Amino acid sequence: MGHFNNILAVLSEALSKETFPRALDNICGAVARLISTSPTNVPLEQVFPVVLGCLPLREDFEENSTVFECFLVLYRAQHPMLAQNLAPILRLAALIYTTKQADDKTNQLIQELVKSVNRDFPEQVTTVVQSLEPEVAARLQAAASTVPPTTT
Repeated sequence: MGHFNNILAVLSEALSKETFPRALDNICGAVARLISTSPTNVPLEQVFPVVLGCLPLREDFEENSTVFECFLVLYRAQHPMLAQNLAPILRLAALIYTTKQADDKTNQLIQELVKSVNRDFPEQVTTVVQSLEPEVAARLQAAASTVPPTTT
């Protein structure tokens, strides 16, 4: 996995210069794939905040499933970087759950993540829900329940 640093360096360089939204979304997806493949080969303390700062995606919404798969990989591994960023991740999940930005696969991944976080950290979910606009809060609460999503 020695190529990870080279790939990340190229992606970081591209991210610093790129202005096209679809290309930025694809860079986020590429980094999310690297993290999902081998989190230990990615300097998450440097990389994860940059990826999170590029979200929500702007045009290539298909990459949302890749991003949420990455979040789930880190959550299942109990990586501290994900735990430190639960609030912005939950806000992101609420913003895109059951919207045109999330296909069925993305909605399922969001549900799995939000249900897990709600089970393990219910107080953090409650805090985030209280900070959201009512419509967005309702989507986050729906993701935490067993109610199947309806796309809006």
